[in-house]
Amino acid sequence: MSFKLVKGKIEEARLHIKSLDTVESVSDYKSRYHAAVSSLGSIWDTLKAEGAGKPNFEVWKEEKWKIIDSDPLLSYVFKWRGSDYHTGKTNLVFGSQLPKVTILKVEPGEAPMVFGEEGLYRIKNPGTANEERLPVHDINHTIKISMLNPPKYHLNKEIVSGVPESYLFLALKFYQELVFEASKNFS
Repeated sequence: MSFKLVKGKIEEARLHIKSLDTVESVSDYKSRYHAAVSSLGSIWDTLKAEGAGKPNFEVWKEEKWKIIDSDPLLSYVFKWRGSDYHTGKTNLVFGSQLPKVTILKVEPGEAPMVFGEEGLYRIKNPGTANEERLPVHDINHTIKISMLNPPKYHLNKEIVSGVPESYLFLALKFYQELVFEASKNFS
């Protein structure tokens, strides 16, 4: 079966994107989101590797790259895959909202709390190499997740949702169709 590896990459990306529904913290969301973005990029890389040497594949690949490179969504995902992987930067933006705040005294030895754009955390082992941010789950607060300067169009159609997962699913759909076309034409 031809293009077996890239079909596996599609499934990986789908699982990573779907896993964004079950996160427990901002750090968890970031980790899963970047895994999904990386998986999407690996679909293109694996497709190129599996198609290499097949008659007429190079010409087809160059045509498809022009689409990816010029499409606002696909080029955005490709750019942020590299930024996360090479520099640790993210295109995610977080905002937290607490309906009510009660300040409690921190007892000696108790991990202090910190509230920021990524929610409410206790800092365990502060100021040490073992410092950890532990999300506080037993408090009513809302965290809004969005993307930094998200694309407005994909394949000449307006993108209506601003939820990060919806952008990833649109990119996945494109790559699924691309792999299907490659399988049909070059197997």
